[in-house]
Amino acid sequence: MSNAYDAMIETLKEEIAERKRAINKLLSLQGREPAYTDASLSTGTGSAKIRSDQFYGTPSMSVAAREYLDMRGQAVGPATVDEIYSALAAGSFRFENDESVAKPALKQSLTKNTAIFHRLPNGMVGLLKWYPNRTNGEGGEDPAKPRRFKKIRGNAVAKKHESTHLPEVSPKTSLFSAVKDAIEATAGNFKNRDILGWLDRERPTLKASTRPDSVFSMICRLRKDLGVVVVTPAKGKEPAIYKRQLAGS
Repeated sequence: MSNAYDAMIETLKEEIAERKRAINKLLSLQGREPAYTDASLSTGTGSAKIRSDQFYGTPSMSVAAREYLDMRGQAVGPATVDEIYSALAAGSFRFENDESVAKPALKQSLTKNTAIFHRLPNGMVGLLKWYPNRTNGEGGEDPAKPRRFKKIRGNAVAKKHESTHLPEVSPKTSLFSAVKDAIEATAGNFKNRDILGWLDRERPTLKASTRPDSVFSMICRLRKDLGVVVVTPAKGKEPAIYKRQLAGS
């Protein structure tokens, strides 16, 4: 009899969670804050549940957060930072610090990594690929649109402006190029920390060791372009091992 009751309880829990997600979705469409921050912890996409070891051994918060949002899918939609943090904790992601430090660090990682994540005007976070028709808002500048300078009266003033105000080199772009150089310069098998070590030695001014999440995310983005394959998947506390497959090898 207890098994039958347990099954009924689980079914009711799922129905409650589904209703909470629906309410959050409606509030999101109105630009309002979610009413429930625990509405997505029990399921991801459909009936897929977060395993207790779902994010154990994942190399960075941004990678784990992207995996979690992929699990939610567009059907469930964006999540708050609190929801993402709680989901990662439930999946045994190993945070380097306690919640008072780790949660702000997660928010900063989601905000800065605009190539993967998009922050909505209501503060919730989704994946950039979900919003092909997005417009500029609280999520920052739309990277799909070119940057435009304001018009300056008079051709002479405009020319002077162009000659004296050269575009600055973006630190993010410099770091991305450096990560690419590091992978190309690394022979044989390597781990994420090997790339960090190369950057600290060869590009010390970038201070890559202070931005490991950004570096690991860039490594993931470059894997396909540079022919990087997984030799040994991450397991427990052991990080994944990669190698670069060169053409003809």
